[in-house]
Amino acid sequence: MSPLSPGSAESALVDLFERRLHDPDRLAFATRSAIAAAQADRRDAVTPDDLLAGVLRSVARFGVVWLGPRVLDLEQLGIAAEAERVSDGSRPAYAPETAALFDQAATVAREDGTSRLAPIHLLAACRDRARSPLLARALDALGVDEAGWRAILARCRCPTPPLDRVMAPVASPYKELLSPDEAAEVLGVHTQTLRGYIRSGKLDAYRLAGERAIRIRRQDLLGLLEEMEPGTPAPESN
Repeated sequence: MSPLSPGSAESALVDLFERRLHDPDRLAFATRSAIAAAQADRRDAVTPDDLLAGVLRSVARFGVVWLGPRVLDLEQLGIAAEAERVSDGSRPAYAPETAALFDQAATVAREDGTSRLAPIHLLAACRDRARSPLLARALDALGVDEAGWRAILARCRCPTPPLDRVMAPVASPYKELLSPDEAAEVLGVHTQTLRGYIRSGKLDAYRLAGERAIRIRRQDLLGLLEEMEPGTPAPESN
């Protein structure tokens, strides 16, 4: 596909998708979608392809994703346009490869000068087609190799600076492990409310070896978020 001319309708679409790709809030949908996919297949672990499909679905519009001048059709990749819903009961854990993908995405985010993961960082962390059938199909659809994939993503500019890039020094380290107070601040709830989530089993927590202090993984906070049903009145506060 040829490059898009500035000011065209296609250029406006590219701008829309670039905003979605850099929107950290879309990761909550992506992780729910990945967990639901594993549940639907009765698997006990969320695979990297589950997460990649969830990320693509989280930024898609009408079943397609624009990456600069390139277009991915989710149906052609074997990704259903509508995500499954997370069911009640036990939730599958992240496979070690999926946890490693989050870690790699955090590294990409730091290199991008931000401490907040966004869909584009997870996409850029997907770089081994031999271990990801879905990534292989996406690369084939785009007609590129792994380096070409990263080059396409690198050209997707961030429309506006991330909020944390404005509010904090770029050199601030990304914190994957949070204290209860820090995790509560991220969610916008009281610390005791967050501790209640831990006691009830809704949120995993880890104790430092030989210490009383506990830590929460930032990515686990996404599991507490639920998508609002269409037409549900928004709360007046919080």
